[in-house]
Amino acid sequence: MHTNNYVESWHARFNRVRGAHPNLYMFIAHIKQEECTVSTTLAQLRRGCAPSKHHAKHDAVDRRLKQAHDEYLHGDIDTLLLLRRIRHVMRVFH
Repeated sequence: MHTNNYVESWHARFNRVRGAHPNLYMFIAHIKQEECTVSTTLAQLRRGCAPSKHHAKHDAVDRRLKQAHDEYLHGDIDTLLLLRRIRHVMRVFH
Protein backbone atom coordinates (compact mmCIF):
# COMPACT_ATOMS: atom_id res chain seq x y z
CA MET A 1 0.00 0.00 0.00
CA HIS A 2 1.68 3.19 -1.21
CA THR A 3 -1.14 5.69 -0.98
CA ASN A 4 0.89 8.36 0.78
CA ASN A 5 3.92 7.74 -1.42
CA TYR A 6 1.84 8.20 -4.58
CA VAL A 7 0.18 11.34 -3.25
CA GLU A 8 3.48 12.79 -2.09
CA SER A 9 5.09 11.92 -5.42
CA TRP A 10 2.28 13.62 -7.35
CA HIS A 11 2.46 16.68 -5.12
CA ALA A 12 6.24 16.99 -5.54
CA ARG A 13 5.91 16.62 -9.33
CA PHE A 14 3.10 19.17 -9.37
CA ASN A 15 5.20 21.67 -7.41
CA ARG A 16 8.21 21.21 -9.72
CA VAL A 17 6.15 21.72 -12.86
CA ARG A 18 4.00 24.60 -11.75
CA GLY A 19 6.77 26.75 -10.27
CA ALA A 20 6.56 29.10 -7.32
CA HIS A 21 3.62 31.29 -8.42
CA PRO A 22 1.80 29.96 -11.47
CA ASN A 23 -0.86 32.03 -13.14
CA LEU A 24 -4.31 30.57 -13.70
CA TYR A 25 -3.62 29.55 -17.30
CA MET A 26 -0.45 27.66 -16.35
CA PHE A 27 -2.37 25.91 -13.58
CA ILE A 28 -5.17 24.87 -15.95
CA ALA A 29 -2.65 23.67 -18.55
CA HIS A 30 -0.92 21.55 -15.92
CA ILE A 31 -4.20 20.02 -14.73
CA LYS A 32 -5.10 19.17 -18.35
CA GLN A 33 -1.69 17.55 -18.86
CA GLU A 34 -2.11 15.55 -15.67
CA GLU A 35 -5.54 14.35 -16.82
CA CYS A 36 -4.03 13.23 -20.11
CA THR A 37 -1.25 11.36 -18.31
CA VAL A 38 -3.69 9.60 -15.97
CA SER A 39 -6.00 8.69 -18.88
CA THR A 40 -3.09 7.19 -20.80
CA THR A 41 -1.95 5.19 -17.78
CA LEU A 42 -5.46 3.85 -17.18
CA ALA A 43 -5.81 2.86 -20.85
CA GLN A 44 -2.49 1.01 -20.67
CA LEU A 45 -3.56 -0.85 -17.53
CA ARG A 46 -6.87 -1.82 -19.13
CA ARG A 47 -4.97 -3.30 -22.09
CA GLY A 48 -2.94 -5.42 -19.69
CA CYS A 49 0.31 -3.46 -19.64
CA ALA A 50 2.30 -3.88 -16.46
CA PRO A 51 2.08 -1.02 -13.96
CA SER A 52 5.19 1.02 -13.30
CA LYS A 53 7.74 -0.58 -11.02
CA HIS A 54 7.99 0.32 -7.37
CA HIS A 55 11.23 1.50 -5.89
CA ALA A 56 13.13 -1.24 -4.07
CA LYS A 57 13.41 1.09 -1.07
CA HIS A 58 9.62 1.33 -0.78
CA ASP A 59 9.26 -2.42 -1.13
CA ALA A 60 11.74 -2.95 1.71
CA VAL A 61 9.88 -0.50 3.94
CA ASP A 62 6.56 -2.18 3.16
CA ARG A 63 8.02 -5.62 3.88
CA ARG A 64 9.47 -4.61 7.24
CA LEU A 65 6.36 -2.75 8.34
CA LYS A 66 4.14 -5.68 7.33
CA GLN A 67 6.38 -8.11 9.21
CA ALA A 68 6.22 -6.00 12.38
CA HIS A 69 2.45 -5.61 12.01
CA ASP A 70 1.97 -9.36 11.53
CA GLU A 71 4.09 -10.10 14.62
CA TYR A 72 1.97 -7.65 16.59
CA LEU A 73 -1.29 -9.22 15.40
CA HIS A 74 -0.04 -12.69 16.35
CA GLY A 75 0.92 -11.47 19.83
CA ASP A 76 4.65 -11.99 19.28
CA ILE A 77 5.46 -8.34 20.13
CA ASP A 78 3.73 -5.71 22.24
CA THR A 79 2.62 -2.22 21.21
CA LEU A 80 5.79 -0.52 22.43
CA LEU A 81 8.03 -2.85 20.44
CA LEU A 82 5.83 -2.39 17.37
CA LEU A 83 6.21 1.39 17.63
CA ARG A 84 9.98 1.08 18.11
CA ARG A 85 10.26 -1.07 14.99
CA ILE A 86 8.20 1.40 12.98
CA ARG A 87 10.42 4.24 14.19
CA HIS A 88 13.54 2.27 13.28
CA VAL A 89 12.28 1.47 9.78
CA MET A 90 11.37 5.08 9.15
CA ARG A 91 14.78 6.32 10.36
CA VAL A 92 16.74 3.79 8.32
CA PHE A 93 14.84 4.20 5.06
CA HIS A 94 13.98 7.89 5.12
